[in-house]
Amino acid sequence: WKYIEAPIPSSINAPIKIESLYIAQPTVSKQSKGVLYFDKLQAVYTTAYQEDLFNDVSIKHTYLKDIKYLVDNNLINGYLDGYFKPSDTLSRAHAAVLLSRALDLDTSNPLNPNFTDVEVSHPYYKEIAAVYQANIVGGKGDGTFDPSGTLTRAQMAAILVKAYKLTGAGSVQFSDVNSEHWADLSIRTLAYNEVTTGYLDGTFKQGLPVSRMHFSVFLYRSIHK
Repeated sequence: WKYIEAPIPSSINAPIKIESLYIAQPTVSKQSKGVLYFDKLQAVYTTAYQEDLFNDVSIKHTYLKDIKYLVDNNLINGYLDGYFKPSDTLSRAHAAVLLSRALDLDTSNPLNPNFTDVEVSHPYYKEIAAVYQANIVGGKGDGTFDPSGTLTRAQMAAILVKAYKLTGAGSVQFSDVNSEHWADLSIRTLAYNEVTTGYLDGTFKQGLPVSRMHFSVFLYRSIHK
């Protein structure tokens, strides 16, 4: 898609209506061929107007800045239907893709981690292999990577702390994460570095699958640390 803008003469009376669209194709062999799609034809009457980032991420969205940064830097994309689906859970494979892009890892020829469920033909094989090789995201004890599996908030914390070499822990303790939890230090390190504040009730909800929106926020904050 390519959005085109053109200034409107001030002499035109509002409301503006489009009567016709004239398509010019100078190459004779291409004339009368192909298909054109037109989307969101609109007239903008004020210089203060701002386009929503996605159909479900408006300019007033709480995390607009975070998501927009990742989109503008080609780290994350929306879907072909114009939606971002911020509440959808993030798969382990997609997390690998985001991290490989954010960390600018070399995905040209990574070593094969030999996961039994990630063939070389897998669409994200190179990204998964690259983050594994960089010791950022590991597999599971049974020799699998579980690319379609969801990433929990605790796993996300551990990954980001390792990926961005975050240090410090402070005294922040979430009510649902005790000191015996395997990700306790990583979660507290995220909080110490102001990458997360947890939920308003004082919990971190470490077992919940992380959403595309929250991963975008945490990744954005980690990058800027």
